[in-house]
Amino acid sequence: MTNKNVKNQILDKLYSFSYDQIDLLRTTTFLKPLIKTLIRDSLLNEIELENNVYDDLSEKFFKNRNIDGKEKKLNFLNQNLMDNEDLMRISSTKYKSNLFNLKLFGDKTKEYFEKRKEDLDQYIYSLIQVKDQNLAQELYLKLESNESEFSLLASKYSSGPEKYKNGIEGPISLSSLNPKIKDVLKSLDKGFICEPFNLNNYWIVIRLEKIINAELNESMKTFLSNELFELFLERLTREIIEEIQEKYFFEKFK
Repeated sequence: MTNKNVKNQILDKLYSFSYDQIDLLRTTTFLKPLIKTLIRDSLLNEIELENNVYDDLSEKFFKNRNIDGKEKKLNFLNQNLMDNEDLMRISSTKYKSNLFNLKLFGDKTKEYFEKRKEDLDQYIYSLIQVKDQNLAQELYLKLESNESEFSLLASKYSSGPEKYKNGIEGPISLSSLNPKIKDVLKSLDKGFICEPFNLNNYWIVIRLEKIINAELNESMKTFLSNELFELFLERLTREIIEEIQEKYFFEKFK
């Protein structure tokens, strides 16, 4: 199914709604998530699975929710207004998405990986954060002179949750970090400590422990193809919202 066909299919469904219904979805912020769900379901409906795969995925769905026994499963479906077809569709979404996204974007993951690699590498670092600048400087000097262990100082003085982990943070990708911490980690070599810097009214001391370099293996290909699909989904959703805006809300948002 082409992008144009998917777009027209979703628009046909939405155009069957009244203005009041569309406006209710808009004002309750459900319009965009609904469009994304409709696009995803439309594309994934093309993928057929064997019955035993659906059965396994349905069992996993219930297991993840700690629901066992036929009666409890039926109660869950009834309470959530779901039938077996809904169960099959919902429980297989992630599995189908992985298959579909690899098929659609798998050949683009190598180039995308090269662009994203810096943010995909995993960092492990030690962290101390304190309110007092003088204390931060004192701790930094103790660490620089090997007068004390980072883990001991973090456990004793640090103000964040790292206090209970001997100061250790990660593994974590740079894209998940505050930009300032990201820049500091990129500037450090393994085992080096940065001078205290201020961030959100805390004085931060960081030591880079390890970089785990990302590899383009099968799990990474799946991750990147899913990410590429989400970018595609966002673009197509925007196009559909623009059409909806033109039809229903031209005067309101011109």
